[in-house]
Amino acid sequence: MQIVYHYLRLRQHFADRPEGEALEITLSELAEIFCCTVRNVKNILKQFSEQGWIEWMPGRGRGRGSRLVFVRSAEQIVIPLAKAHIQHGDLERAMQLLHESELSARGRERFFDWLSGQFGFRSQTVETRTLDTLRMAFYRTIPFLDPAFVNRRTESHMVRQIFDTLIRYDEKQNTYKPHLAHYWETNEDGTSWTFYLRKGVSFHHGRELTAHDVIWTLERVADPKTKSPYWWMLQDVVRMTALRDTVLQIELRRPNCLLPAYLASDRLSIVPWDVVQQKGEEYSRLPVGSGPFRLVENDEQMFVLEAFPTYFLGRAHLDRVEIWVVPPFDKRSEKFFATAKEVHFQTAWSMPKPLGRWQELKQVERGATYLAFNLNRQGPQQIPAFRQALDRILSRKQMIAEIVTGVPSAFSPRSPEWSQR
Repeated sequence: MQIVYHYLRLRQHFADRPEGEALEITLSELAEIFCCTVRNVKNILKQFSEQGWIEWMPGRGRGRGSRLVFVRSAEQIVIPLAKAHIQHGDLERAMQLLHESELSARGRERFFDWLSGQFGFRSQTVETRTLDTLRMAFYRTIPFLDPAFVNRRTESHMVRQIFDTLIRYDEKQNTYKPHLAHYWETNEDGTSWTFYLRKGVSFHHGRELTAHDVIWTLERVADPKTKSPYWWMLQDVVRMTALRDTVLQIELRRPNCLLPAYLASDRLSIVPWDVVQQKGEEYSRLPVGSGPFRLVENDEQMFVLEAFPTYFLGRAHLDRVEIWVVPPFDKRSEKFFATAKEVHFQTAWSMPKPLGRWQELKQVERGATYLAFNLNRQGPQQIPAFRQALDRILSRKQMIAEIVTGVPSAFSPRSPEWSQR
């Protein structure tokens, strides 16, 4: 890599010199460009020549300068090397190389055209087995995956792949369905709920999920020391008891018909108490759950999920999901990420279709923009009257109309929903 940076430095220094044109220069001048000794310059030039990047004709005798001819452009050096780094999973080094090389707009466009072809659905044969991988690009890391603190859309989606909840909400049928709990019942006034867990559900580290994990998870969220923003979901809980390893009872101080909705939220996904305590803060980056996919890698360059083979609802069809962290650093890469989702799906649907049948699913994504007050910082938001005044200024009808028509109002968030904290 160092020899590449030396060549880029030299090529940028003589950016106006085309390939094939002789340039007269001395070893001392090259030493100043490379910030090294003349002896090191000779070694660098030797490596350039061996790579076929330059032609070097040393001057003979005093006063006679040497001649250097560029054979390769910076793009011809950088792009193949950046591709090689990416194919070996070293995205950070590839992006750094591209960022420092000052490639032309055309060169960057060619690279990102190639990069887009690396994503989508891919099948490959490893030994005698076919592995199906969905590969995507994302502009940032995904380090915060503890369900008790998740608040971003991307993290929430990943939590649903890694974890399970007691029950699930079925949007199509508008009803709550069994999940970790295969059955539940409540008393007449709705203050006592009993949940019956499936047997044999395993966490990714191999231990069986029990009622004790459920209680520990919910108590952790409800505990003020945890500082989970979702403690309010459990504010009516008076007592939780494990009647057996697969049966737990939740008692409320008052009837709450929304309890199933809360327990179906991915924020109350069940975590293994032993792993959370063992990993501490590291658990948020590399969590362990019981979901259809287990997280095997999560760093600055790659986020990788693999199918959990003993998932209680059946093994996932995909073997692996890879998310490459490729931060945008110019307008071309920003455009690439703006269309990345479309590229991924176009690639997936352009693959050979087994039995001629691919089913494309479309769903409107729900979301909201919130106006929140950070009461941990000093400022006017600390004054209740200020928050009340802002509450009265906001026009819900006007904000809804803005969403429908797409015409921004004079003063409103982008959504009719807002919150005070």
